[in-house]
Parts: sequence; C-alpha cells; structure tokens
Amino acid sequence: MSNPLTNWLQGRKFRAALNQNNIQVAQELLENKQRVGAKLSLLEKAFRDKTQSEESSKNYEREVLVLRSQTSQNLELIEQLTTKYKQLEQSIESTHNQVKHKEEEFILIRQKLKNLDRENGSLQKELAISIEQIEGLGNQLKHKEYEVILIQQQLEIRKQESSSVQKQLEISRRQTEDLHEQVKRKEQQAISIQQQIEAYKQEKQVLLNQISKPLVDNSLLAQNKDFNDSVKAKFKFNEINDKLLQCTGIDKEIFYDLEENIVNYLKAQFELYTPQEELKQHLIGTYKDISSLQNGRDPEYNSYLTPHVYFMRYFLEGVYSAYLAWFLVYESKLLQTKVNILDIGAGSGAMIYGLFSLFKSAGNFTTLPETHVSYCSLEQQNLLQHHGLEFWKQYIEKQNISAVNTYYRFKTIDLFSYGDNGNENRELPNKFFDFVVISHCIFADEKQRIKSHQVYKKIFSESLKDDGYILIIVQGRRLFQAYSRYQTENQDQEERLVKDFINELGLKLEWYKYMTSTGKRIPSGTNFGIFAKENLHTQTHMSVMLRKYLNQGHDLHYGLDDYAILAKKEL
Repeated sequence: MSNPLTNWLQGRKFRAALNQNNIQVAQELLENKQRVGAKLSLLEKAFRDKTQSEESSKNYEREVLVLRSQTSQNLELIEQLTTKYKQLEQSIESTHNQVKHKEEEFILIRQKLKNLDRENGSLQKELAISIEQIEGLGNQLKHKEYEVILIQQQLEIRKQESSSVQKQLEISRRQTEDLHEQVKRKEQQAISIQQQIEAYKQEKQVLLNQISKPLVDNSLLAQNKDFNDSVKAKFKFNEINDKLLQCTGIDKEIFYDLEENIVNYLKAQFELYTPQEELKQHLIGTYKDISSLQNGRDPEYNSYLTPHVYFMRYFLEGVYSAYLAWFLVYESKLLQTKVNILDIGAGSGAMIYGLFSLFKSAGNFTTLPETHVSYCSLEQQNLLQHHGLEFWKQYIEKQNISAVNTYYRFKTIDLFSYGDNGNENRELPNKFFDFVVISHCIFADEKQRIKSHQVYKKIFSESLKDDGYILIIVQGRRLFQAYSRYQTENQDQEERLVKDFINELGLKLEWYKYMTSTGKRIPSGTNFGIFAKENLHTQTHMSVMLRKYLNQGHDLHYGLDDYAILAKKEL
C-alpha cells in the first residue's frame, strides 16, 4: 500500500463504495488499509471516526437499557418490601390486641382472687376446695404472665424486623436515585455522541464537496457603501470618538424575526414539561444561578433548564453585540468569504448567529459570493451546545441564503483541562483558524481567569493561523471588575486597562471599541430603565415570556455594554 498508484486506486474504490452507500465494502477497504499501516485520507478518517462514534452511541444506548432494567427491578423490590412492611404493621397491631386481651383476662382473675378472700370466713367447710381453686388460679395466672412475656418478646422481635425493613427500604430508595442519576448522565452522554455524529456527517459532506469541485476562493468580502450606511443608520451609530461607539437602534427585519423564532422554539420546549407550575419554579431557580453574572460572579450552569433561561435572558443581546462586532471587522476589511472560526466558551453559539445575521442583511444590498463558514464551538456545557444547534436547524431552514454555507463542529470539553493529557493536537487542528473568538468568557475569579488565559494562549499559539485574528467581546463591567478597577470616562485609563488585558493574553492590540447604548463608559445604574424605555427597542415577544415564566415586571430591551477587541498573536 506504499505505492502511490495503489493508494490512489484504493481511495477511488473507497469513494465509489461510499457514493453507492456500500458501507460493508467501504469498511473492508478501510480495514485493509489500516492493517498494512497506510496513511488514511481525510475522507477515510472521517468515515472511521463516524463508524466509531455510531458504535459508541449504540453501546451507550445498551447501557441505558440495562440501567433502566435495573431501576425497574429495584422498584419491584421496593414494592415487595413495602408490602412486607405493611404486613408487619398489621401483625404488630394484632399482637397489641392480644396483649390487651390477656391483660383484661389477668384483671378478671385477680378480681376472682379478691372475691375468694372475702368469702374465706364464711366458706370454712369449703376451705380445702377453695385452696385448690386458688392454687389452680395461681398456676393459670403464672401461665398467663408467661404468655404475656412471650407476646412482649414477639412484639420486640417484630419491631426489630420492622426497623430492618425500613433500613432496606431506604437503601433501595437511594440505589434507585443513584440509578436515575446514572441514566441522566448516560442520556447526556448520548446527546454529546449525537452531536459528534452530526458534526461528522457535516464534515463528510464538506469533504465530498471538496473532492467534487475546486476550493473556494479565500478572498476578502467586498465593501459595499450602501450596506455600510444602512447598518449605521438602522443601529443609529454615534461615533463619539475612535474608541467609543453609541448604538441605540436595531435591524428590525433581522432581530424581530430571530426573536419570534426563539420564542416559538421555547414554547415548543416548555410544552414538553408538566406540570407547568413546577416548570416555572425550576426556571426561576435556574435564573437565580445565571443572574449571578450581574453581580460579578461565575454561574454554576448546573440545571437542565440553563439553555432555556439563557435563551430567554441573554441570547438576543449576545447576538446583537456579535453582529456589531463582526460589522466592525467587516468595516476593517478583514472578513473573508472563506473563514474558519473557533468560538471558545461558545455557549449556544451567539457569535455564529451574529455573523450569519450580518451576511443576511448584506444580501439585501449586494450579491454575496459563495461564502463558506467553518465554525467550531468549544464549550463545557453540552446542553447549551445541543439546544444552540437544535434551534439553528429550525431557524436556518426558513432562511433563503444559499450563498452562505455554514459547517458546524462541536467539542464539549472542560476548558481548564484542555491539553492535560497531551491530546490537544487531536482536539483542535494545527494553524487552521482565521479567527479565534472569545465572547463573554472572561472569568470573575482571579485564579480561574489566569488559568483560562494560559489555555487561551496555548490555543492561540497552536491552532490560530499566523496571520489570524483574535476577536474578544467582554462586558465593560466585567472587564473592570476582573482587574479590581472602577469604570471611568478617562480614555487613557481605559486604554491602559485594555492593553494590560491584551498583554496578559500575550497578544498585540489592533483596535478596540467600547460599544454602549448610553454613550457613556460609567454605568447609569437605576436610571438605565428610564433611558431604555425612551431610547431602545423592546424585546416584545421575549418580555411576555419573562413575565409568564420568570415573574419579571419590566420589559427587556436591545442594549449594549461590551468592548469589542481585535488583536493578533505576537510572532
């Protein structure tokens, strides 16, 4: 198989087998090639990875079935123990009744003895008989007392048995809860496997497209003055200076459509939960965790409803900020028609939604060239990724933009363990990405921030192209709090902080903009609600959802409080 011609012929047979959907032949060709140690093509690697992922998914499904069977068996055992416990309670009650009856008999016997004593004077002739009767009654009394003792001992044994049954019942309940938790974890793993399978399917299609036609030109997206002017007019740009940009408007066609689609997706999701009142309580509890962002703390993201609350409260603002950040990149003449993007701490993918929305609105002013976006999401919470992708599938089907081809790939990984096992080269491709994006993923905790920055630097060095860019979006309040500083209108102090932040990441600053709704760097506090009501667009449909499910008494608005920072790595 080291002969190039033989390799080419084998590769041709492999592709033909795939095109004919002859999986068995393709598998045999792949195994032959692996057996002799020949280098695999991208398509063969994708097919191998897809096959392995499908096998893993089947194994997880079998494990889930086994766990469910074990859960059913434990539930049956609990029912048996419960029945036995009830039987013991009935036996104890019967024993109590017997003791009570024997005590009553004992009282009657004692009464008879007293009567005999009173009659003793007048019954001298019958003394011998009476004595015998008394002795007989005494023996009966002893016998009855012995019976009472036995019954009391039986009662104590029954109590001990009842206690043992209760302990067994408690152990079984705990085992059942553990099994439920295992099933939940396996189901989450199954979701992750399904996401990987979906990514491999898309990767296969991309590779097949690459085989069947020439590579797309990697040219810059051409500038269009009408489009530029339209964005600035719709978003009401007020460029106060080269570092401060005020925006109070939106593109209604883009954002109202996106908002309505998200609300419909959430309604369909919530209909799956019953009862609704319990759902509402869980949503409110989850919101308390996520809202810790506003207080400078990092949330736990430990609820299965976290993606839904994130969609309701922060997603639209994230897409709004991403849209404007990508527009600034486009205006800087850096946005390409073929672009590879790595989104670190991607959440539900607000950055790709923002970029797609920018392409969508640009299509109203110019004929877009065929555009390929390869988007890789790096995120610890697989449920955020899962719902981001599920909504994307529904949303993108309704959009008529055939010129924009987006390839998704999800990697669920703990950021702080990235590269610990020496497998980082398999986790992300080398020198592949044109942009590495970090949106709202700067940690409040100093130790976590420093450790995460070390990981970021490693990724920049290994996976970003040498001429690639890093686009960072960070909330103004979060950036200043992370370095224990107060927000200020002093531009020099602000610029020093941004440079310190970029230097900590080992980067070279290209430019930055503070994007704000108010036009000021210092937060307006409680007055912001009045300002938003008078100047900003309302999230009409989403505000109704928040009132219904989160008991919010105020409307949400499309607002901004973010730094958009563009940098390059030091070579």
